[in-house]
Amino acid sequence: MTGGEQNLRGFYGTTAGFTLIEILLVLSMFCLILAMGYQSVVYTAQARTRVVDQVDQQQSLRGAHRTLNNVFSTNAPMSGTERSLRIELDQSDSRWLAGNSRLTLNLNSQGQLVAEVDNPVHRTILLTGLERASFRYFENNIGHSSWSNSTQPQLVSLQWSDSGRPINWKFLTGK
Repeated sequence: MTGGEQNLRGFYGTTAGFTLIEILLVLSMFCLILAMGYQSVVYTAQARTRVVDQVDQQQSLRGAHRTLNNVFSTNAPMSGTERSLRIELDQSDSRWLAGNSRLTLNLNSQGQLVAEVDNPVHRTILLTGLERASFRYFENNIGHSSWSNSTQPQLVSLQWSDSGRPINWKFLTGK
């Protein structure tokens, strides 16, 4: 050892320590691990969002199905087309819509099923995202695109497409 090296060791203490390359290597490995951890957190958050959206959609579908089932279980006369259905309620048939005399279900151009009651005038969106939606009316196993009798059909069908997948809800009426 030369005298200069001894002086530096004595001045800085021992020579034990990490080199710059070792520190850079550890930092780069730490960054890689951190990046992988971040991606897993992002993927988990996205998966959670998808699951929450699916649960919300299922709850919306259940609520709409329950409402439509209540509508069609009344003995009230109805008339309608492929895009709209009108039900004339009387007090005995409309316990769950007390005070209303008319319920209208409309399939609008934005792909929504909208329920409207008349007293007070109130609109509720029951379903959204309906593609090619339509009502069909069945009497004696014969389908009709419209219904104008003062009686009810035996069955009312609501058909639509959800991301290319056909969906068909059928409701027996209170007839």
